[in-house]
Amino acid sequence: MTASEVGHNILLAHVMQMLHYLVRFGYYNSTTDIKKLLKPLLDLLDGRNDKPLPRAATTDYDKVLQHYQTVDRYKKSRETKAVVDAKHQAMRVLDLFFNFRFNVRLKRFVAEFKDVQFMAQNTLSSAQDPLAGLLNENYDLNKSIDTVASQRLAEMFTESSYFKDFDIVNVLLDLSHYEYPKMVQMSMWLLNRYYSAHNLLFKRAVLAQVLITDKSVAVHKMVDDESHVMRRLIGSKMTDSDVEKMCSILSKFSRVCHLEEEPEERHPMNQAILYNHGLLNDIFDLVSQDIDINLLVSRSSRFNLPYRIIKIELRCREMLYSKVLRVRSA
Repeated sequence: MTASEVGHNILLAHVMQMLHYLVRFGYYNSTTDIKKLLKPLLDLLDGRNDKPLPRAATTDYDKVLQHYQTVDRYKKSRETKAVVDAKHQAMRVLDLFFNFRFNVRLKRFVAEFKDVQFMAQNTLSSAQDPLAGLLNENYDLNKSIDTVASQRLAEMFTESSYFKDFDIVNVLLDLSHYEYPKMVQMSMWLLNRYYSAHNLLFKRAVLAQVLITDKSVAVHKMVDDESHVMRRLIGSKMTDSDVEKMCSILSKFSRVCHLEEEPEERHPMNQAILYNHGLLNDIFDLVSQDIDINLLVSRSSRFNLPYRIIKIELRCREMLYSKVLRVRSA
């Protein structure tokens, strides 16, 4: 990036913001897409390639460039702010790539578990997976089984090592030197995610839900589909038809929070599905928006929106509190 090209850098920040939305809402959602986007994204993030001015054939340019790369590019200024805004938006996109990598690994991990469990329970098959012994509650360490398990895990991580060909650690460390708190915070967050990937996978795998009933699968698909629509509506200025759609979505979510025909009895599995989809954060985003009070009163009488929001939020809070209590009692 060139610091003096402030307008161009502001444009880059808006492009990165748009890319963030495209990745977040699934326009780029494949391994091929991620690999195509990674190199230009990390090239933009790498501040060691930045320069203060377009290259000029002068004797002082190299000195100016050296001083800029070692000192000036980290300091606050109008030019640096435009560069920082673009890089910060790019780091938000990179954070989504970390999410994508984690989801790929978790899916593979759970699929591996289901395959091993299926083969162990299939008494008609003579072939047994070497890892079937791990399902035994009284399992003792076995060198041959442990070796197979380690090999499977290594393959799982190698397949999704999207950052292995990039100097991502030094890029993020360099970004932490900027005199902007948001740059330091985001770069440290990404470094933590990079080095804690294995630990996070195993922690989440323990908490992962394997949906075993058709109803649970149907609820998961419904929430997955509707949550994307809900987030799109939250990020836009809603019309009357959008508010009606939002109310319809909230009603669907509310209905699955309790047992059928027993509205006072919570449905633990369905509430966990809603929570794992980040619905609670979406509700907070919805209720924290600025809105014209007269418009709210008008729409409230027509769609009863506040009641629906409060009802679904209370259901989510109830499930969240139960999770906290379980953790404290453990």
